[in-house]
Amino acid sequence: MTPDTYKVIQMAVDDGVAIGVRRAFKYTDKPDEEQMIETIRMEVMSQICEWFKFNENNYSCKPTQD
Repeated sequence: MTPDTYKVIQMAVDDGVAIGVRRAFKYTDKPDEEQMIETIRMEVMSQICEWFKFNENNYSCKPTQD
């Protein structure tokens, strides 16, 4: 059995974007562009880290802040 890596990554990115948008609006009705980008980026990477482990020392999967 072989997983469809593309679909797993697509799911992680889609989920991360949705979570990031919700979190960007959690404490303000009008987050600025920089806040939106950073929150979405963090959540996308968090979701990818849920499904993939990175062996390289330069990368770490840190839990997101609420």
